[in-house]
Amino acid sequence: KHPLPVLYFRGGDNLDLKDFYREVFVGARLKAAPAKGAKRSPRAVNLLGYTGHQLTQDLLALLQSTGVEVNGVLLPNVNLPGVLNFEKAAVNVVLPNVDLENFYQQLHEETSVPRSIRPEAPYGMAGAERWLRAVAEAAGCSAGVDARIRAERRLRQEAWQASVRRARGRSLAFVVRDTEPEGLIDSALNYGVPVLPMTAEMGFGIEILVHSSSPEKTAQAQAKLRARAGAGARLTFRTFQTPEEMMRLLSESPSGAVLSNFFFDWRATGSGKSIVSLQHFEPGFDGAQRTIDRLLGLCETGLYRGYGRYLRRDIHGRRLPAVGRS
Repeated sequence: KHPLPVLYFRGGDNLDLKDFYREVFVGARLKAAPAKGAKRSPRAVNLLGYTGHQLTQDLLALLQSTGVEVNGVLLPNVNLPGVLNFEKAAVNVVLPNVDLENFYQQLHEETSVPRSIRPEAPYGMAGAERWLRAVAEAAGCSAGVDARIRAERRLRQEAWQASVRRARGRSLAFVVRDTEPEGLIDSALNYGVPVLPMTAEMGFGIEILVHSSSPEKTAQAQAKLRARAGAGARLTFRTFQTPEEMMRLLSESPSGAVLSNFFFDWRATGSGKSIVSLQHFEPGFDGAQRTIDRLLGLCETGLYRGYGRYLRRDIHGRRLPAVGRS
């Protein structure tokens, strides 16, 4: 075991890195701020938390086509121009993400940017629409945005509906404790991805395996999860109390894939299921189409259904002999 501590590059409650960028996010930003009273474009926005896969180029181009001026994009990646120009924006658009909260707070410390909004991230067709409207309205660019959204949706309607029809014959499984339903409810805990409403919009059946600590808590958790998935979602709930029961439910589940952020999670693969992770979800209209097709591919592959019996392990992770066909 190495004697040095491991530092994980994330915000949240990690005090080791809480002030990692303070000198830049506070000191350098305020030094570079325009003089008090200097004019700023009312259409200029900072996008916080949207670097990398959170903001695709097609979504950025669509946002700019509404008249919104992107002043800077910051976090999780950091770029100095985005920090130095930060105070020139009129609106901060903040992606819900608990891991970045410390950094968000430092960027807002003594800021002169007059407004901040926190719309849910632009995942799914409906989510992308809501996000574009929210950002355009905050920047004073709402005129014509509805017509632009309708045009974008028309371009994708045929392919989207075809994929939704396929998804109605498939289901995805999720595992959650009844004491921690927020893990599937709060998108800020999932890097901004609204997992349940997005998969429901796609037409997938949603099977939720709930670790039950008490009938009351389980009922409360199910009500919260049902509300988050939204009206029309095809939800089924199954409960378990032991790891052995969970593994049995996974093996019996008709779902084609299970949500897990563990690489090659043997609990899923050994049960004949593909693995869905947050990395499979993309924002924007085109991202929604790529996401549904990606999830369909995971559900429809027969790899783990055919070979999962060779990947079986007990609850302690010890390999088990293959069962079934010889």
